[in-house]
Amino acid sequence: MEATGGKQVQGSYIPQVLLKELSKVSNRLLIGIPCERRADEKRLALTPEAVGMLTDRGHHVLVESGAGLGINYSDNHYSEAGAEIVSTPAEVFQADIILKILPPLPEEILLMKPRSTVFSMVQLNIFAQEAFELMMAKRITAIAYELMSDDYKKSPVLNVISEIEGTASITIASELLSNTQGGERRSAGRNTRRIAYRGRYRRCRQCRNGGSPSRIGAGCFGESV
Repeated sequence: MEATGGKQVQGSYIPQVLLKELSKVSNRLLIGIPCERRADEKRLALTPEAVGMLTDRGHHVLVESGAGLGINYSDNHYSEAGAEIVSTPAEVFQADIILKILPPLPEEILLMKPRSTVFSMVQLNIFAQEAFELMMAKRITAIAYELMSDDYKKSPVLNVISEIEGTASITIASELLSNTQGGERRSAGRNTRRIAYRGRYRRCRQCRNGGSPSRIGAGCFGESV
């Protein structure tokens, strides 16, 4: 919630906005959540709690078996939330709406119904041209999370993802700089602070010149020794 001109404006939580719109739909939707095919991708579009919100409104959710393991949710968690667990990608991709994280692969698009809808990130570096051509041939509607905006020209999904990634980066950096990982843990804000730069630990020029921790965290990567 945000205060704008003395009024409370709800524009930061896309699930509530989405659910409000879904409640206006007279027919019930068939929503599919498949596993991601890249081994290094652990995220999933919906948690069991979010699935429960959809099923409570009468929508049918298909979840591919094992899809939630990367975020520590078992098939039972999704089943208890009202989802139907399916064993093959062919079943889940027959849904009217597909919720993914990474862009759909060509082999995934071949499994989708014509004129269906897919939500995912864009990530053009891994989005194959063949995938674009197949989606156009099937007249599939593709919606990118990072391009969604509300009435106030804000990108709620992108903002949430950025906050999560920013918080996680601190935890990951701390782990990589720890003694157990071969790094040197030093006190923050002192002139001995080090940063990870091109695979090696280098001392930042601002640190040596008494830069503040906030500036160090915000943009000292790339400073030469």
